[in-house]
Amino acid sequence: MKPIERIGPKKVASIYDEIAEQHKKHLAIHGVKLPKLMTGEFFSLKALTLICLYLNLGEPVTKADVTEFCLINGAKRTNDLQPRHLATQDGWNILLKRNSDIGTETWPPSSYGLLNITTPKPGFRSSRRKGTLDEDSWTELLREFNNCCATCGSEAGKPNRHDPNSITKLEKGHCDPDLPLNLENCIPQCQKCNRDLGSEWVWDQRGKPRAINDPGVIRRSSESVRRQVLEILIRDFRAEPDDN
Repeated sequence: MKPIERIGPKKVASIYDEIAEQHKKHLAIHGVKLPKLMTGEFFSLKALTLICLYLNLGEPVTKADVTEFCLINGAKRTNDLQPRHLATQDGWNILLKRNSDIGTETWPPSSYGLLNITTPKPGFRSSRRKGTLDEDSWTELLREFNNCCATCGSEAGKPNRHDPNSITKLEKGHCDPDLPLNLENCIPQCQKCNRDLGSEWVWDQRGKPRAINDPGVIRRSSESVRRQVLEILIRDFRAEPDDN
């Protein structure tokens, strides 16, 4: 990587503008978040982190290197510096050594590498805008999930992972079975997941369970889990204010 050095406020702003232009051209449409340049009178930590990675495009940069770069280039503090958030939360195409991403096998520990500023991080799911689920929206949703079931990953038109003797068909699954089906309450699910699991859980927009929808799930759980759930509910209901 390039030596860590102070590049000066004008250079910081110039590089940020360069990144912002490419973001507007290639990444904004995918929901990738561009960090603000300033936080009050200081350069923001996220913007300086992104600039440091961009100056070392395609090369690994350690967290210590990023911290030093941010400090000497005007960050107010670096105690909350988390380069991984630019990838996992904001969608920038950054490889993470800690995740054992392919291509990082020989990288030093706690290192990160920005691959480009023209494509989002593979698998990045931005928050969707509200809207009805017309056929165009459904087609775009399928494209967002690479024509695969959000829950098990079975690909449309290919043998199903649950039953290799059946061909995967993707259906419009409810994230929350108790709410109307619309763009923000839908994920593609294969016929197996939608039938066997769809009504048991409340799903997030990545296809992961985030809450129980069917109490029967608790009944099928071990005695230890059922007792823990009972204790939690007793504490929660006791903590509720008395309306009488």
